[in-house]
Amino acid sequence: SFGTSTTSQSNTLTTLGGTDKAFAFVSGRLNSSSSSATHEGLFRADISSTSNCDVLRGASGTAASATLQVVEFTDSTTVEHQTITASGTSTSTTLSNSIDTTSAFVVYTFSGSSGNLSIVPYCYLSDATTITTGRGASSGTATIEAYVVNMSGVSTEVDTGSNITSTTTPVSISNVTDTSSAFCVFQSSNSGTGTSWANQLSGASMISTTEVDIIKNNTSNTNPWALQTMQC
Repeated sequence: SFGTSTTSQSNTLTTLGGTDKAFAFVSGRLNSSSSSATHEGLFRADISSTSNCDVLRGASGTAASATLQVVEFTDSTTVEHQTITASGTSTSTTLSNSIDTTSAFVVYTFSGSSGNLSIVPYCYLSDATTITTGRGASSGTATIEAYVVNMSGVSTEVDTGSNITSTTTPVSISNVTDTSSAFCVFQSSNSGTGTSWANQLSGASMISTTEVDIIKNNTSNTNPWALQTMQC
């Protein structure tokens, strides 16, 4: 749990085989209904060593709680971790190692300096050495913990769009053969700099081997997005 003045918390891990073999995911809950304080409930997870993972948020002021999950691979899968600061609408981050974009994907968590809708980023692999991060506007700063998972045997497809113009937007996919062993990672951003979060929330549902539907409450503002679809 995070008190009203706490912005970071260290978490001891059972020693990992290596920081290049794991990624972390964190979800948060803010003890407030104030939309202007939403960013105080946005958390990122930083695996800083084989025995520690820090959970951080961009601001304090309201009590909150976070649930941390750390996934470790014991096969040939490798993971590269990058911490990204995104203050504009597009940020390119160069990887230390070249990867195969047909079998790699990005898992990421983020914190934000403000409660504006545009604080939410999306990430994807734009080529073998680059993570591209996008946002709908440049208000505030997002800090992202991005983990590039390079997994043999996985087939990855990336789709992006400049806006969501319908409450249900079908996206055609071609790499999935069995939905029971496939998953997707989706995030949209928003051009709005206000705090009406009903205008931001969206999700993605894989409805068949050829289609993922992006679902959004409304189409207010401009909503750029990125979808990663993985067949295991």
